[in-house]
Amino acid sequence: GERGRSVLLRKVVRRASLRQAPHEALVLKQPYRLMCSCHDTIVGSQEIASVGTSIETSQILQIQVTSVHPGTKPFVLRLDSLCFREVEGKLQRRVRNAQATIIHLSLGDRFLQALKDTVADNEKYDWSEADSCAGCMTAPASVKIATKCIPHDGREPCTECFCRPMWCLECLGKWFASSQDQHRPETWLGGTGTCPTCRAVFCVYDICEVVRTLPAGD
Repeated sequence: GERGRSVLLRKVVRRASLRQAPHEALVLKQPYRLMCSCHDTIVGSQEIASVGTSIETSQILQIQVTSVHPGTKPFVLRLDSLCFREVEGKLQRRVRNAQATIIHLSLGDRFLQALKDTVADNEKYDWSEADSCAGCMTAPASVKIATKCIPHDGREPCTECFCRPMWCLECLGKWFASSQDQHRPETWLGGTGTCPTCRAVFCVYDICEVVRTLPAGD
């Protein structure tokens, strides 16, 4: 019944917040179906001391889940803000932010935002075909690796990538970040990565946003 689904939803989101890999399939499949008859709203947040330190804090979001079915009592989920974007993405819907709560971004999210700002200033790449991202299979392939940077000493030189546009910026950005020194995030934007397909070396200045053009003759 509805109560059983609510209990299962709590378990699903708790597993997502704990980032337990063995439950990844459940997290991916269940929330969308469970939340389709619910309204979910951020109603508050709380700062708590991180385990093992009195200096660093974690932001815990309070998310109220309200069923559209009369007589079903709402309940509140508590979720680490660093897991919020991941969980919201798997719900495939926006969670209402009733109090305009400022949600703390994870390191990965902050890097992706900085990467988007950098790529926005890079050269564009004309492309006529509309393909899906080979990583997430949902977003369109929106970027192309094309050597545009100026070589300089002290960094591995970039090499030509002959692959067609195959990735969205978010997936390529996550791939790039995973190959950087995880203990020195301040160096990520100045580093290099390799194309997921052909292993050509590239930097953030080689990531070109795809501009859709009409095929010849149209």
